[in-house]
Amino acid sequence: MEFNTEDLINNHSYFVIVNPASGNWGVKKKWDKIRTALEQHISFSFEITAQPRHAEEIVQRAIQKGYRKIIGIGGDGLLQEIANGIVNQNEVDSTEITVCLISNGTGNDWIKTSGISKDLKQAIQALKTEKTIVQDLGKITFTKDGKRQTRYCVNFAGVGFDSYVVANTLHLKKYGTIAYLLGMLQCLFSYKKPTLKISSAEKNITSAAYMCIAGVGKYGGGGMKLMPGALLDDGKFFVSLAKDFSAPEVVMNIHKLYSGELVTHPKVDSWETEKLYVKVIRSEDDVFIEADGDVLGTGPFEIEIVPKKLKVIVS
Repeated sequence: MEFNTEDLINNHSYFVIVNPASGNWGVKKKWDKIRTALEQHISFSFEITAQPRHAEEIVQRAIQKGYRKIIGIGGDGLLQEIANGIVNQNEVDSTEITVCLISNGTGNDWIKTSGISKDLKQAIQALKTEKTIVQDLGKITFTKDGKRQTRYCVNFAGVGFDSYVVANTLHLKKYGTIAYLLGMLQCLFSYKKPTLKISSAEKNITSAAYMCIAGVGKYGGGGMKLMPGALLDDGKFFVSLAKDFSAPEVVMNIHKLYSGELVTHPKVDSWETEKLYVKVIRSEDDVFIEADGDVLGTGPFEIEIVPKKLKVIVS
């Protein structure tokens, strides 16, 4: 559905962006039900995304039309696209736009920190209550197609095993929230740990690295509490660096990935920082960075906090 130019658009109007591919095309199947539920509570226009990154273009056109309240129907990847579209427009300050995510993705990790329920009725109630915070974003600099590029993340960015899993197991998304766990088990014995140099104002570490994750949210990988000390709006990343783990050690500690106890393991360093540099010292394979489930590019990597940048509805 394209914009209705006859509508009188004001700051109380909603615009809904629908990603039908979210949740292994689950949103496409559920959209009629979601649309009917929303229509009982709010008036809105909507548009359905047609390809990756389309939401960035849609949200910018919506802002130009005068919309200041955006609802995303999809997963963490859709929220990331909406955030990038908002931050990279010049119409209004990014904090003048309010964003609500009705989550129907694969991992659904951002909502686990924000408190928004996956239950549709409860999510709509949160939308109506309009409790908001202005959350931080991560600005990631990486290399793709021979050029240095930047992108913003809304939940976390990771280098190492997590990006390897995402890059190699897209076919497992059909299994929903356990997709990352299945991918992790599939990739466990083929992954070769790179040696990384990780630098911040607080620490400088050179080590074989299983994974290095910097988050403003607490969860990744479909419910793994990898950054237990993270807060969406405290102006810092929570960094978890899992160093020279063997495959059997990973299996033995899987429960700690979900409980948040992984950071207590002697082979894990964790700290808070505003900026992180990651350089690949040695690796048999290309090392990628992923953000919110989206593989971006290769190193060297710079991950910088951008405080108070995206106004979001929380519960």
